[in-house]
Amino acid sequence: MRAWTDDDASVLLQVRMAALAGAPTPLLCPLEALWGLASPVAAPSVEAAAAALAAALVEQREARVALVLGIDRDSGAFDVTAMRLQATHRLHPVPDAVRSVASLDAGFDGYLSRRTRKFRAGLRRDIAVGDSAGLRFQRVRLTPDTLPEVLQRLERVERHSWKTRAEAGILEEPMWTFVRGVLARCAALGIGAAVFAARDGHDVGYLTGALAEKRFRGLQMSFDDALRSIGVGNLLQWAALQWAIELGADSYDLGSSMPYKARWAESSHTTAGFFAIAR
Repeated sequence: MRAWTDDDASVLLQVRMAALAGAPTPLLCPLEALWGLASPVAAPSVEAAAAALAAALVEQREARVALVLGIDRDSGAFDVTAMRLQATHRLHPVPDAVRSVASLDAGFDGYLSRRTRKFRAGLRRDIAVGDSAGLRFQRVRLTPDTLPEVLQRLERVERHSWKTRAEAGILEEPMWTFVRGVLARCAALGIGAAVFAARDGHDVGYLTGALAEKRFRGLQMSFDDALRSIGVGNLLQWAALQWAIELGADSYDLGSSMPYKARWAESSHTTAGFFAIAR
């Protein structure tokens, strides 16, 4: 891990070996490069962020290629950063990362008023089916004390998910190490939350998230695939959304856009990125 700081900004990157053009190559990249959602720069302004990133890439000598992700597309930061780097690097854009975001303005009633009639009817049906099936929901705040048990419960649920059977779940490495690290950090900061769905005293689903300022960010969701027909996934989203409103959130970031998430959201948040190759 490499950090650069000045009076206005901080840049945090790491060097990994990556297969580029068929050969192992040192690559400077953000700590989270799987989804490309988080910016490696913290700064009070777009200009300060661009200046700090440009200085860091010029100063470092470990990698000729850098992968920069998580630049807010609507802030103008992408253009400002590109202009800063064009004299020293060749830039190759990568596909944008788009997240689905639901407004929580005006609380539960306001949220539901912005959904379609079909969505509201489907949610009422899922609530009724889930209640008849004996589903119960529990909220757990993540703390250093609750984290070990939460991780155990996540692991038990995950072993019955379709993702694990497809070898695409969070128990696959390095994902499991990453998830544990993220949740541990959220627990230490006091911003993490988990919602569990249980049936007959056994966990059958979970959703984890974190409240950053007034945005609730969904992290991971999974459930027992045998119960897909009773709408466990939808009910976990609804339970998390209600809790987010009670926590004072004004938006719910559902993460990388997917068709089912679009039904829960009404806007999107786009971040951009690029490969920067030293001239």
